[in-house]
Amino acid sequence: WLADTPLPLIGTPPAALQRLRDPQCWFTALQDLALPCPESRLQPPAQPRGWLCKSLHACGGSHVRPASEQDTPAPGRYWQRWHPGQAMSTLFLAHAAGTVCLGHNLQDSRPGQLGEAPCPWLYQGAIGPVSLPTSVDHALRHAIQALTHHFGLRGLCSLDFLLDGESIRLLEVNARPTATWPLYAEAGPLMSAHVAASLAQPLPALQTPLTPSGLTTLFTSRPLQITSAVHDALLQRP
Repeated sequence: WLADTPLPLIGTPPAALQRLRDPQCWFTALQDLALPCPESRLQPPAQPRGWLCKSLHACGGSHVRPASEQDTPAPGRYWQRWHPGQAMSTLFLAHAAGTVCLGHNLQDSRPGQLGEAPCPWLYQGAIGPVSLPTSVDHALRHAIQALTHHFGLRGLCSLDFLLDGESIRLLEVNARPTATWPLYAEAGPLMSAHVAASLAQPLPALQTPLTPSGLTTLFTSRPLQITSAVHDALLQRP
């Protein structure tokens, strides 16, 4: 439907977004580019223990759960072997001439609940930018460059990955400004950079913030309206 909208579209083209959200295309690309990722499959494993059931059609970790014998194939669904490690992400800017790595983030993924559904690995915030070993930083920059060229990414994007010591395993690319971009308010005019990168215009100057900051997602069990006063008060809480 994105391709049919009368509004002008900027960022990663709709066809590339469809390929990113197709598990077969995504994992084939990782294999062709020799990029590391957890063992993944499009059919449920014979023995579900040690496997996760995921979907490329969802976000925020709400779709991640332990695999079970009742799992069946569905559009966007795939199975991935569980691995130890810290959930991380890298915010980057993709443009026609290459990429700009803005910083790496530590994700807060822990048990939560959305409505009646328990979510063992629900995204609940992030801290960034954080420093990583040089070898890890180089590996992530290589992966981002390769994926940008392969899929034709444009604008602000984020790469999710697992970090285990100095080993990384790629999880997914979110080809849009993600929840972590507010951590980079001191990096420069990010939305102007997103537009410029999408339209192949000169980029404004950007830099990785020197001081990390954090954000957290607040969940409510009932509908409510956040006024400007409440918003400002929440921002002042330590």
